[in-house]
Formats: sequence, C-alpha cells, structure tokens
Amino acid sequence: MGPQQGDPLGPLLFCLPLQPILMRCSSPVTLGYLDDLTLGGEESIVTADVELIERESESLGLHLNHSKCEVISRSDTSTKFNNLKNFKPVNPKAASLLGSPLSDSEALEQTLESHCKSLSLAITRLGGIGRHDALILLRNSLSHPKLLYTLRCCPCVDHPLLKAFDNLLRTGLEIVLNLSLADSHWAQASLPVKAGGLGIRRVTLLALPAFLASAAGTRCLQSAMLGGLQIPDDEQYATLRDRWCTDYSSPCPDDISAHKQSVWDKPVIHRETSSLIDSFSEDYDKARFRAVAARHSSDWLLALPITTCG
Repeated sequence: MGPQQGDPLGPLLFCLPLQPILMRCSSPVTLGYLDDLTLGGEESIVTADVELIERESESLGLHLNHSKCEVISRSDTSTKFNNLKNFKPVNPKAASLLGSPLSDSEALEQTLESHCKSLSLAITRLGGIGRHDALILLRNSLSHPKLLYTLRCCPCVDHPLLKAFDNLLRTGLEIVLNLSLADSHWAQASLPVKAGGLGIRRVTLLALPAFLASAAGTRCLQSAMLGGLQIPDDEQYATLRDRWCTDYSSPCPDDISAHKQSVWDKPVIHRETSSLIDSFSEDYDKARFRAVAARHSSDWLLALPITTCG
C-alpha cells in the first residue's frame, strides 16, 4: 500500500499528512524531519503537544515508538507527566539531534570518539583490498566526508579528538601507500587534489571553514525554526569569524558568498601551500610540487579503478 521503498516521492507523501498536525502544535519550537519530530518549550505545553500528535496520528496509522523517544531536560519530567514516562531522559550536555551534538561538551566528545573508533576499524581492513580502491575509499568515504556533518553542525575547533582523527588518517594513508610519511609529505597529501595533494583533508583545518559557512548560510533558517528566539551561537560565530580573519589575514566573505565553505577554505589552502613551498630547500622539490599542482596533472587520482578494464 502506498509508496514503495526507494520511491523519490515517498518522503514528500509521508510529510504531507503530518504537516497539519504539526501546525496545530503550540510549542515554540516545532520541527519535523520526515518521521523525526522535535518539540521544545515549557514542559506542560510540550506534553500537551505529544498527546495531540499521538492522538491525531492514530488516524494515519502512525504510532510513536516510545523506546526511541527522548526527553531532553535538566529536571525529571517523566515523574510529572504520565505520557512521557516511557521516554528516555537525556541530560542536555549529552543530547544530540539528527546525529548532531547539541552541546560542545559530553555530546561532542561522544560523537567524535565514535568517529575515531569507526575510522580505526576501517583502517585495519583497508590493507585487504587493492591500493587504488583503498585510496579512493579513504578519500571519498572514510576521511573528512564522514566527519563533515559534525564539523558543520557543531563548533568543535581545537577539540583534541580532531587531532586524533587526523593522526588516524595519516596512519591509514601510510598503510594504503605502504610507506612512512614525513611531516612535509603528510602536509602535501592533506591538500586538495587540485592543489597538488591526495585530497585526504585534515579535519583540524576544515573545522573552522566548515562551521563558519554553515552558520552563515543557515542564519535565516535558524531564526525561523527557533520562532524568533535569539540564535544561540551568535556570539560564538562572531568570535570564530574574527579568529579566521586574524589567522588567515583575510577579510570575511560578503553575505552573498559567506555560505560557501570553499570561500572560507581557500585562504586555509593558500596558507598551507605557501608554508609547504617555503619548507622546501631544493629547487627540485619546489618544481615537483608546482608540477603536481598544475591544472589536470593530478586528475588520475579522480579516476575510478575498474578491474575489468585492467
């Protein structure tokens, strides 16, 4: 009955009948992402909205899975409201929403630890496949792309686990290439392919551009979702933006381009590239680096390995 799994219209058709129910909720913060609903406000108002959603959703054949529901609160809400007694109580410091930490303390720590463990496990298995395949998987799936969502959603600049993640990436690359990387080799490898690197980006350098672009690009949406409440990361955003300007001696991007991560990332890449060239003592090394950074010279790294074609 209804849309089958994989139907591109499925998500839309699922959301449409839920929308009128969400519009009737009184909570100041009422959000829906497919079947993941979030309510925020006074306990009594949120509780009343939970009852409304459960009651009205019955006619649609939808039921809340209480074992997957959470109450994010500093107080024990379940003792006061019966319909929340089966919800899992979560302290705000440990809470996450749609996989993103809601605080830069315990929740962020747990998220980054989880990513480090996953990467560590994946690295132990990369040695069992072809090197070209392993390099592509490491660059496109297991390295910075795996962490980019967290970097964009939560300010985690200077977090020590980002450095641990980078160290794991370096180890993984050494296993794939079967060689030991000097610091200068690792610095070059972590540059984008078009800048002469292998595209295994260091997350310690990506954290600042990723968050600034995301924060700048979603400010209007944040304000609408929070019902006109003050955006909580305003002060932190301003501080990190000023830090970026100081560190990279560059003016902040204008409002038109501030949502593009590449704009914030460009001065970072330029500084790393200049620093790497300055570290070379031999003209041969400088020429070699400029050659691999020339247009299209590293395109082979983007080619997919096809065994049937040799």
